[in-house]
Amino acid sequence: ELPTVFITSPTTNPTWNTADAAINLGGTAGGSLAITGVRWSTDRGATGTCSGTTNWFASGISLAAGSNVITVTATDAGGRTATDTLTVTYTPPDTTAPGVTITGPTSSSTCATSTAL
Repeated sequence: ELPTVFITSPTTNPTWNTADAAINLGGTAGGSLAITGVRWSTDRGATGTCSGTTNWFASGISLAAGSNVITVTATDAGGRTATDTLTVTYTPPDTTAPGVTITGPTSSSTCATSTAL
């Protein structure tokens, strides 16, 4: 039996949207032979090793703005592999403060009036 690997956290769906600059992943892996390791990689060039094997976890995977495809690969004792992918869309939060411009009754920084409001 070939190995299996499943991403179960933060979602079991194939896509996830976030405003966080990093993501934590978790999941399961198994098969007829012992799982000897689980690794992750992104289409942006980052890679890492997951903690655990049959129940695995990866924390702090950095995301670039836009679409990030994360692939998790489990390897069994026979050297066979299985993969699962998650496409994460990272939309950075808008940190620009809103602006206000007063244009009337004058664009000057001061305005004198003799009319009571």
